Amino acid sequence: MRNFVPAHEQVAAGRWDVADASQEAHDLEGKTVGIVGLRAIGARTALRLKGFDVRMLYFARHRRSPAEEEILGVRYARLDDLVRESDVICAALPLQQGSTALFDADRIGQMKPGAWLVNTARGAVVDTDALRDAVGSGRLGGYAGDVWYPRPAPGDHPWRTMPRTP
Repeated sequence: MRNFVPAHEQVAAGRWDVADASQEAHDLEGKTVGIVGLRAIGARTALRLKGFDVRMLYFARHRRSPAEEEILGVRYARLDDLVRESDVICAALPLQQGSTALFDADRIGQMKPGAWLVNTARGAVVDTDALRDAVGSGRLGGYAGDVWYPRPAPGDHPWRTMPRTP
C-alpha cells in the first residue's frame, strides 16, 4: 500500500521527500490478504495478487473446487478466521441480505491492529461510523474504497476527511 495521497500533495506543493512520502507505506510481500467474496472481482484480485508473495485466504458463500483454489492461489477460511489473520482485507462481495454492515464495529475490532480494509464491493458493507472511528484512532492502518454509502455521498460524509484513505 503506497501513500499516494501524501506523495501527490508533496509534488503539488513543489517538493519531494521520498522518506516522508513512504514512511507509512506497506509492502504486501509476506503478508496475509483476505478476500471476502470470490466471484469475478474477488477472483481477479486473487490472480493479480499471486505475484506479490502473499498468503491468500478467502471467504465466500460457495467454496471453490480444489483445482480453482490452486489456480487462484487461495485457501478457504471461515470469515472470523480470515478477519483475525489478514493484514489486508479486500471486500468484493455483492450487497445482499447479510452483507449490509458486514464490517461493523465488532468485526472491525477483530481485525489485526494496523490492518487495511479495501472495499471494491458496495459502501454499505461497511459501517460508516465504525470505520471512521477505527481509522481515526489508528486501530486500522487505513481504508481504500471506490464505493460510498449513501451514494452520492453528502459533502460532510465522514470518509471525506478520514486519515489514511487513498
